[in-house]
Amino acid sequence: MPFKQFLIAILAGCIGVLTVIAVLPRLGLARANAEMVWVAYLYANKERIAAAIPGPRVFVVGGSATLHSFDSATASRRLGMPVVNFGTHAALGLGYILERAERVLRPGDIVLLAPEYTLLQQPDGPNSYKTQLITFYDPDYISKAPLTDWPNYIIGYDVIPSVVEALKVKLKGVPSFPYDLVQDDLGNNRGYTVDRSVAQIQLASLNPPAAVPITESAHALLARFASFAASRHIKVFVIPVSLLKTPSYPGADYERFLQTLPAAYAKMQLSMLGTPDMAYMTVEDTHDVPFHANDRGRIKYTATMLSLVCRHLRCS
Repeated sequence: MPFKQFLIAILAGCIGVLTVIAVLPRLGLARANAEMVWVAYLYANKERIAAAIPGPRVFVVGGSATLHSFDSATASRRLGMPVVNFGTHAALGLGYILERAERVLRPGDIVLLAPEYTLLQQPDGPNSYKTQLITFYDPDYISKAPLTDWPNYIIGYDVIPSVVEALKVKLKGVPSFPYDLVQDDLGNNRGYTVDRSVAQIQLASLNPPAAVPITESAHALLARFASFAASRHIKVFVIPVSLLKTPSYPGADYERFLQTLPAAYAKMQLSMLGTPDMAYMTVEDTHDVPFHANDRGRIKYTATMLSLVCRHLRCS
């Protein structure tokens, strides 16, 4: 075979393989991992809850710290209006979390924004979590992403594990995500009870997080979100994120970084209520990771956040 024909054959083969990889999710021959199936369910359910509320609503937007640590049922009673817990999974990145919130927001809504602090310190781009969710559940998002990210969302979804997952489901039925959690009718996840907390075991050897500055991408994303909200008459308040505090965690350097956040948010035209240290949790109030509260921690965190919110909004 002439060399030119050989190259053409190789190129055609590569295109064929990539095409097959791209269409496998659409044909149901590949499937997202159980964790992203769970996250897709969270979003679908929370969006359904939000759409069913006719008037102005309050959304608490963040990752799993919001999902597990804020009680929007209590907040709804205090504020006298529906509060939807719109927290999901911080690994999806700041940009995607904000974009999903924008889809459900209406003029007159209020946002309590609680992005995990690591989201402020990381570049915003594709990762395995975000890729899986977009590939299998949100392909329309691809057109909104930078062109350089498209290959990740079309063919970069961990093909072999996804095909294996589809086969498992075909043979054994739909797997469940390994959390014993129940979502209530305002989007809160219940199940992190005090008696089931494992914080004392899992948090014993935590390393303090790095006190790196806020990234330029986080600045841009938050400033854009503030502009989006202002143009639609949506009030946005940033609230501190639940975070474990021990003698060695998160550490003096990180605590100094956290002290800079109210001023940093102000430069993005966002108002931070209180200070991060107001949301510190003890080990006894923490479930498994440094920003997941158990039932007791959720009560304390929510009460503290409402004490801040009620300085700006009418509460009962």
